[in-house]
Amino acid sequence: MNDQRYHVNFFAGFVAISLALVLAGCGVGVPSKASVNVRRADNARVDEGVMVSLGPRKLLERLSKEIVSNNEKIEVVDGLLFRDTAFPEGNWSLERLLEPEVRSRVGDVLRVDYLVLLGTPESTSGEEEGFFIPMAVGAMSVEGSTKISASIIDLKTGKLVTQIDSVASGKGHILYYVIIVVGNEPQTVTGAIDGLAKEISDVLLAIEPAEKIRVAVLATEQRQLSSDGEKSVPREVAEAVAALSHKTKQLEEAEKRDLEAQLQQYYNQVNQAPAEAHRWLCKSADQGHPDARYRLALLYEHGNEGIERDYIRAYMWYVLAAETGSYWAGTHLQRLTREHLSPDETVAAKQGLREWKPGQCESDLGLVPEQ
Repeated sequence: MNDQRYHVNFFAGFVAISLALVLAGCGVGVPSKASVNVRRADNARVDEGVMVSLGPRKLLERLSKEIVSNNEKIEVVDGLLFRDTAFPEGNWSLERLLEPEVRSRVGDVLRVDYLVLLGTPESTSGEEEGFFIPMAVGAMSVEGSTKISASIIDLKTGKLVTQIDSVASGKGHILYYVIIVVGNEPQTVTGAIDGLAKEISDVLLAIEPAEKIRVAVLATEQRQLSSDGEKSVPREVAEAVAALSHKTKQLEEAEKRDLEAQLQQYYNQVNQAPAEAHRWLCKSADQGHPDARYRLALLYEHGNEGIERDYIRAYMWYVLAAETGSYWAGTHLQRLTREHLSPDETVAAKQGLREWKPGQCESDLGLVPEQ
């Protein structure tokens, strides 16, 4: 009797699990390599009408890491620091960057030799091929590709070195039988980045085979045309203006501890009201935003925006930024320690880090407490 009840319960459980899998679906996707084709266009022309952008940030970080891994002689300079140095007054246009005085300032301050400008990635997919019978069997495939382009500009001369197009393509397959889906997914984005990074490294190594090379990696963004055909302000500036017009809403979001909103308040107000902007920056940094912490470290290291240069506090904020996921903070921390801190100062910085508590940022900056 017990055995019969066991078999009945087992069968009921099996049916229930099978039904759940049918309704929810079950899949296994296997990443696969994409085929990569890289082309160079040494006679291409650079469009000086584009704007210089810091995004997409994750894509720029991936490309930077791959460039360095392909050539240890290359050092990638942080894009935010590069843009702040090149465009202290705003106007983030490539045309402005290529002016002799700007290129000279970037070279003197950051010792950057070349600029890599990433274009907008383009992904395409073909028509699906195959057959599909619901709850039975099916097999389909689809061709897909991703194209990523980049321009290398010599900042000593302001001339385009070359333009590189990296195209990765592959065919994805899906096999379906009752409730199980098995397939492969070609990694076209990864393939395009890898191919682009290798070609960039090869080009730079051919130009400077025996020297260390410092480059900045940023992205391009088309300047929008207004209805009368005139070039409008760049998207980043337009977004900042729009944010200011909705200041009340953003303040409410910031009060709800939205770290991104707090950091955006800093960028919106830093030119008009730096003290208030720094208060928002502190709030975001105290609560753990890696970009806010990294920004504070940069301000302390270089003494910008009316903040007095302080290498010990810069060290502390670089460490805090690295702990919360800032890619650039670790690199700058090593350089700061090597170039600017004595052993005694490093000990003092570590002691300050152990004693650090959220909330002291505003007092460190000398901000008047809010009433």
